[in-house]
Amino acid sequence: SRTTMKKFSKVLLGALLASNASVSSAVHYEKPPCGSDEKAVQLQGVDGVFCSPQCNPGCPTDVPDGVSAIPQCVLQSPDGSKYCALLCRA
Repeated sequence: SRTTMKKFSKVLLGALLASNASVSSAVHYEKPPCGSDEKAVQLQGVDGVFCSPQCNPGCPTDVPDGVSAIPQCVLQSPDGSKYCALLCRA
């Protein structure tokens, strides 16, 4: 929903970690090492790091097994680049 997107788009992308990984992954949104089309992302105030593809303009839908969340373009780096993430309900 638009409200959910606004809420999560306000989350600051704390750091895009340098990822020179040449590993190609068949699945996105997992823990590093990341696929060649992803960056390792750490959100400010959230423990852990995950792999995030850049929005192009949509997001890849190949999520890890057991994940029901739909990938959304909801993160923005300090330089304005937009990235995909899985939004979970608590």
